[in-house]
Amino acid sequence: MTEVKIFKSFRLFYAIVFLELIGAGYLSCNRTTFEDYIHTYCVPNFNQSMESVNYHESCPWPATRRQYHDLIVCIEVVAFNTGCTEAHLWEDIFLEVHRVYFSFCLWSALDDPDLPILLVLIMPCVITTLLMPCLCARIIPDRS
Repeated sequence: MTEVKIFKSFRLFYAIVFLELIGAGYLSCNRTTFEDYIHTYCVPNFNQSMESVNYHESCPWPATRRQYHDLIVCIEVVAFNTGCTEAHLWEDIFLEVHRVYFSFCLWSALDDPDLPILLVLIMPCVITTLLMPCLCARIIPDRS
């Protein structure tokens, strides 16, 4: 009975040491395993969750935040477990995801806001610019 407890304690100890070595950067990145896990688990799950979204015609961003967050978490877990925590390894994955699913989002983000919002943002500046000379003329005493 004690041998089983000792064995479990050593397994826990080795798991903690292994995780600390990965976190400290002492273990090298297993890039093949990283890419295999990403393309076996993370990306297919994201692709499956995006099938119901109409991303071919419009930007799906507000409706797909949860799926995108799940993809990020999955990639972070795989990166931590394989020791591949460098950001440059993730770039290709996210560039491909953005190219496929979020290609319409760039143009929708550049649309002008509605007229009432524009007026609320612009009118204070215009009014201040027009009233400032009157205010300055009133404050400064007449020197004549």
